[in-house]
Amino acid sequence: MFKIFLAAVLSTGFLAGMTDAQVLSDNGQPLKYGARSVPRGLDLCNDYLSPRNYAGEPYRIVEKDRIVTRHEGMDFCAPAGTPVIAPVSGAIIWSVQDHPLRGGQVLIKTDFRVRLKAGSNESRPVYIGLVHMTPKRGLARGQRVRAGDPIGVVQAAGLPEIGSRSHIHYTARICESHTCHIDPNMFWNDGPGRVSCLGGALPKGKIVAPYRC
Repeated sequence: MFKIFLAAVLSTGFLAGMTDAQVLSDNGQPLKYGARSVPRGLDLCNDYLSPRNYAGEPYRIVEKDRIVTRHEGMDFCAPAGTPVIAPVSGAIIWSVQDHPLRGGQVLIKTDFRVRLKAGSNESRPVYIGLVHMTPKRGLARGQRVRAGDPIGVVQAAGLPEIGSRSHIHYTARICESHTCHIDPNMFWNDGPGRVSCLGGALPKGKIVAPYRC
């Protein structure tokens, strides 16, 4: 899978800074790259498509239209109240203050798009979602944020989908729905798989961690 992924990103020029990396395999499944390095002081407690949660238990989320058995994002554990920053520049799609199962969440539509498959002209905008947080009051649909802007704090543990450890569930999507996740690891500022901290201006097509580190 890694060789297929690497061939895809090389063929699209992603490593040269382009934003049309292939995100789906030929059979339509999201490509997985995974985190290869994490900055010191940042706690990545669960990676994309892991079959287990951060506690080591089988991953299982029951939704009204499906059962999820693989982790569809990345979990960054941090104490409740830790400031959360916008990990990318873009426009707010929604800001939910609280939800009985998963707590608050923010979805940002980025300024870049990705190619779905190699050899295809079909592309989609990329959205970055942050879940299990208490959003800053006043965030409204269409409001612009810049990478590094404060957008809320980590929510306390205890809700059913948060569990016993407070954390940010960090997702990348190619639609506004909860059913079109892709691997965030493709877009880190320091390179694919290299989880990145904010440091200066963020190039288009790149993302950083949800906390300052």
